[in-house]
Amino acid sequence: MAKRDEQPFQLYAFDDYKQAIKARVKNLQASRPSLTMKRLAERIRVQSTYLSRVLNSESSHLSEDQLYTLGRQLEFLPDELDFIQLLRSHQASDEPHRRQMLYSRIDQQRKSRLASAETKPFHLEAFQSEVAYLFTPLAIVVHVALFIKSYQKNPRLLCPQLGISDAALKNILQILDASDYVVLADDDPFKVLEVKSKYPHFGREHPLMRAHQTTLKTMLQSRLNQTAESEKESFLVTFSMDEAGFKKVSDEFRKFVSKVQSVSFDGKHTNVYQLSFDFLKWI
Repeated sequence: MAKRDEQPFQLYAFDDYKQAIKARVKNLQASRPSLTMKRLAERIRVQSTYLSRVLNSESSHLSEDQLYTLGRQLEFLPDELDFIQLLRSHQASDEPHRRQMLYSRIDQQRKSRLASAETKPFHLEAFQSEVAYLFTPLAIVVHVALFIKSYQKNPRLLCPQLGISDAALKNILQILDASDYVVLADDDPFKVLEVKSKYPHFGREHPLMRAHQTTLKTMLQSRLNQTAESEKESFLVTFSMDEAGFKKVSDEFRKFVSKVQSVSFDGKHTNVYQLSFDFLKWI
């Protein structure tokens, strides 16, 4: 019989939220060796000894906010965050009727999710296409450029602009076609019949999103060095404030991104631009 840690992580199989957390950490450490209980404790602002004690105690519990933050760090999806909060509430409650009500909700969600997992087929080709798209940095650039009529009509015009060969462009177009973002002619790999009106968005919960961003930013840095000062805007600032300020700036950033998106959709498609912004806590 295979060991549990060799199996895909399945949150809905757990009754104990603490065991689920420990299993999730172990599961993620295979691809993120730097993930430690000490680092997680820092993110929820407790001592690592405290976090260890709570996770190995039957009477102590994380607060709802601590568990939420920890769940975000462990890349739980929104529905999974709700489920693990239900587990915590059930374990922390001393009122029999409430415990019974909470367990009914837990059992209902578990049955629904596990049944979905059993019946939902895994499409290997779709997965392979998504991986190819995310790990080919210029795929997203070519994809966006094809909304510009001149490039859609003649994709080869992108080769000198991006410094790539015909063969590299052909590979990218095939990736876009396999991902159902464009439709290519059967008799000509450079003839784009249609560019579908959808921009892929990979949120922080996507397991490949961070790797995709890192790969693209590496290429972006080289492009920045080659771009004339008059054709770029660079901004870097270091400042201090409190957590409330951090949240406020984060909210303003999301509003800004939404406004940029609106301007982009309403304007004419004549050029391709890249906007990169990182906002993080140093100390």
